[in-house]
Amino acid sequence: MSEFLPAIPIGIVLAFTIGPVFFTVLETSISKGVKAAIFVDIGVVLSDVLFFVIAFFSTNSLLKSIEENTDSWYFLGKLNIVQKILVTLACLLKSILILLLLL
Repeated sequence: MSEFLPAIPIGIVLAFTIGPVFFTVLETSISKGVKAAIFVDIGVVLSDVLFFVIAFFSTNSLLKSIEENTDSWYFLGKLNIVQKILVTLACLLKSILILLLLL
């Protein structure tokens, strides 16, 4: 439980941010009434809780896997870096070719 305590203030701040869900609840309350908006909000809360539980347990199993198979994770990390470099170079090449065609 102690690992959740630092996240509580962040969760409260994020709960009051204006985003797409806020406008969905607002539009639902205007067009279909407060009761429908409450059900939309309950659905959002349940999906957030489900996402949190899945993320928590997935991270836990991922950390155990990293501890057991460090060599394969290092290889995958290096492979990811190479992939990102190749994608960046491809995007730069594409941009250069577009600029050359425009000139």
